[in-house]
Amino acid sequence: MIEDQGSPLAIAEQCRLVSVNRSTWYYDGKDEREENVELMNMMDELHLDHPTWGSRTMRDHFRNMSRSV
Repeated sequence: MIEDQGSPLAIAEQCRLVSVNRSTWYYDGKDEREENVELMNMMDELHLDHPTWGSRTMRDHFRNMSRSV
């Protein structure tokens, strides 16, 4: 998307061309809590180390981690 005011296409037209709702363009997301970011990073690392683990195995792993702390 082009934010420049000198763009020949309005934001609405650019959104239509790439099939994105205009509200998505203007949406200002909330920052994620640091605790959630750390958890997501741990999940990413575990997935890279164990790509065959499913959601239940991942859940069990985190439960076992919390019990040992």
